[in-house]
Amino acid sequence: MNRSIRIGLAGCGDIVKRYYLPALKRLQEEGKVKLAACCDLDSAKARETAAAGFQAVYTDTLEMMEREKPDGLIMAVPVERTALLAMEAAPMGIPIMLEKPPALTKEEAEKLAEAFRKYNVLHQVAFNRHFIPVAQDLKEKLKKETVRNLAVQMCRIGRVEPTFYTTAIHGIDLLRYLADGDYEKVSFTYQDLPEYGPHVSNFYLDCRFENGIRGQIAILVDSGIVNERVFASCKGTAYYARLPVWECSDSPGGVTVYKQDRIIASLKGPAVGSPLENAVASGFYGEILHFLQAVESGKQPAESMNYALPLVEIAQKLHNREREYKKC
Repeated sequence: MNRSIRIGLAGCGDIVKRYYLPALKRLQEEGKVKLAACCDLDSAKARETAAAGFQAVYTDTLEMMEREKPDGLIMAVPVERTALLAMEAAPMGIPIMLEKPPALTKEEAEKLAEAFRKYNVLHQVAFNRHFIPVAQDLKEKLKKETVRNLAVQMCRIGRVEPTFYTTAIHGIDLLRYLADGDYEKVSFTYQDLPEYGPHVSNFYLDCRFENGIRGQIAILVDSGIVNERVFASCKGTAYYARLPVWECSDSPGGVTVYKQDRIIASLKGPAVGSPLENAVASGFYGEILHFLQAVESGKQPAESMNYALPLVEIAQKLHNREREYKKC
C-alpha cells in the first residue's frame, strides 16, 4: 500500500477487542492504517477501545463520520442495528466494511444494497472465512481439481438462542466460497431440540450449485465441540480441512490431502496463541487488510451486497423453518 487509510470504527464490543484491535494495531505499525476515531453507544467501551490508539471518541456514528471524514468505516455493531445504520451512513459515500450478516431479512438486505448503489458506496461484508489462511489454501487447491461434493460441518457448544441463524450464515457462506458458484437449490431439514425451548434446532442443508457441485451443511448448536470442518470429494482426490475458528481444539487447523486411501500431504495452519496470531489465523487481519486495499484502489470487493443477498435469504429461510430455497 502507498498510503495509510484513516479508519473510523463503529462498535466496540467483544469481537472488536478480541480480533479487530490486534489486527488494527499491527496494520497501524505497518503504516497501512491510521486510527482516526472509534464510537460506541456505551461511552466507557468507546474510551477503553480508544486506548488502542484512536485519536477521537464518539457515541454517535454519524456524527463521527461527519466530523472526522474518515477514508473508511468499519462497522461492528449488533446485528439488529447493522442495516439501518449502514443505510443512514450511505449518503456520505464513505466506504464501509460491515459485519455479517449485513441484514436480518432479504427485504432489509435489498434496501441496503439499493442504498449502496444509489450513493455509490464501496463496501465489504465481513465474511472472514474468505481470509482464513486454511480456507484460502483449500480453495486454491480445489481450483485445480474436478470438485464433485463439498460437506461443511459447523459445531458449537450451547448456542441455543433462537436467532442462531445470524451465526449459521458463516457455514452457508463457507460452502458458497469453496464451491465458487451460486446456490441453485437448497433443501432444509431440522432436528428440533425442545429441551432448550422453542425454535431451537440442529440444521441440515442439502445444496446444489449452478456449476454442478453438490454440497451439504450440518449445523450442530450444542455438540460438545467447537469446530468448522470441510470434506471435499474430487476426481481421485479428497481433502479434509479443519478451520481454527475461535481458537478451537482443531487449532491451528490445516488441510490433509488423500489419494488412493493414503495421505499425500498434510499442511498446518498458521500459529495461534497471541491476540495477533489469532486475528491472522481467524481471518480478521486479512479481511481488514483487503478492505484497506479496496479503499486505496477504489475497487469494489467481491464480498458485496450482491454476493451477500442469497446468503441472507437462505439464512432467513433457515430461521423461518422453511423447506426449500430456489434461485430466482
